[in-house]
Amino acid sequence: LEETYSRPLALSLTLFLLFNIAIVSLNALIAFISDIFDMMLDDRIAVLTRVKAECMMEMYCLMDEHRRTNIEIDNRWTYMLAPSADVDEEVDADGNGGIRKNDSRKEDNPLYRRANKRDIKRIEIELKQEMKKELEKMEEKRRVEMERMEKSMKQEMDRMKKEMDKMQSNLLMAIQNSK
Repeated sequence: LEETYSRPLALSLTLFLLFNIAIVSLNALIAFISDIFDMMLDDRIAVLTRVKAECMMEMYCLMDEHRRTNIEIDNRWTYMLAPSADVDEEVDADGNGGIRKNDSRKEDNPLYRRANKRDIKRIEIELKQEMKKELEKMEEKRRVEMERMEKSMKQEMDRMKKEMDKMQSNLLMAIQNSK
């Protein structure tokens, strides 16, 4: 066996095998990570929809009861106007009612997007108006409270001034009586 053994050949074969094992292992790791990434991409629509719903619920919960009632009344029935197309077909970017080959998600429909943007803009304007009214109410409350505090402080200062004048006159009388 020692006659056929070659140290350089054994070393090169060992290095070759170690190198190939590392490459195969890394390739398997990349394939595994790619599969996981693909599964995550498949869930992206559900995740995005859930995030949108959470944002809407958070905004809804922050509103007062009157505002929520108005939104419920305004959105009792919601329609999306689109050119006549087959029920399964989507409206293309021009609004012509053609089939969209690349995208079949409702969120990618331009009419749907515009409706959402308009709704969000309207809600934003209404929230700004409400916030402005609330800010004005808070400012008025602060102003009234400051006036009340100022009046109270003036009365207290006047009372203290009278008391100091009285004490000063008593002290002067005491000094004059002691002479």
